Order: sequence, then structure tokens, then C-alpha cells
Amino acid sequence: MKNDNVNPWVGAANGVIEGNARFDSFQLTYNPESTGNIGSYIFDEFGYSSITTVSNEAEQLPFETRLEQNFPNPFNPSTSINFSINKAQTVRLSVFDILGREVATLVNKTLTSGNHSVQFDASSLSSGMYIYRLQAGTQTITKKMMLIK
Repeated sequence: MKNDNVNPWVGAANGVIEGNARFDSFQLTYNPESTGNIGSYIFDEFGYSSITTVSNEAEQLPFETRLEQNFPNPFNPSTSINFSINKAQTVRLSVFDILGREVATLVNKTLTSGNHSVQFDASSLSSGMYIYRLQAGTQTITKKMMLIK
């Protein structure tokens, strides 16, 4: 749709409306006595919506449960452990020494879906290899990390 620049439309670039137009009714008139085939048009309840990008929140949610490698690794004395869960569920994040003894429980509760981060302070532990395990629902994921003092 274009206007004749007599009464420019608000929000229209160069007199052109791009987007989705809506109106209840319209009326076209023509004046045969005028020169140049001049007429008019009237829209009742005219409105338009421009084309915009809409964020889809579902795209931002993780599709699967993931456990990321801790950072930094090796670390001294603390490190960050990031993980994602795709639905609200009970989550347990634990740390074990190389002999399989649990040395810390970092998370043990129901969390909402999304990305989560936990800080692990190992200042009371000795240098060595540790295993961290994420249990979310029926899934279990493990990774290794190295503490160097």
C-alpha cells in the first residue's frame, strides 16, 4: 500500500506500509468531475503491525541434560562447574576422590530447567584427581578434574 504524501501515514517509511494490514471495512470514492482521476479511500478501524523478530523462549532452554568440564582445570583452590537440565527435576552434584569416597555434595535439591553453575571450594582437600558426578532424574554423568596446590 502507498499513500499520496498528502496525509503521510505514521510509521510508514517512504509512504509505504510493510507488514500486516487489518481493517473492518473500506470505502473507495471517485470524483468524475476532477481532472487526473482523483478519488479517495477511507478505512474503518485501520491498523497494521510491522514484521518483527520474536524471541522463542523454548529455544533458549536446553534440549538435554549436560555436564560441562569444570573451569579452570587444573584448579587451586576453587573451580566452577556448569550444568544444564531440560526439565525441572531433583539434581544431585557430588565430588569423589580417586578411591570413590564422596568428599562433597554441591547440590541436592529440585532445580528448574535451564543452565546452572556451582562454585566448588576444595581448599580443605589435598592435591589430586577428583571425579564429579551429576545425577538428574534417571541420568548420571561424570567428569574428572585436577586439584593442584
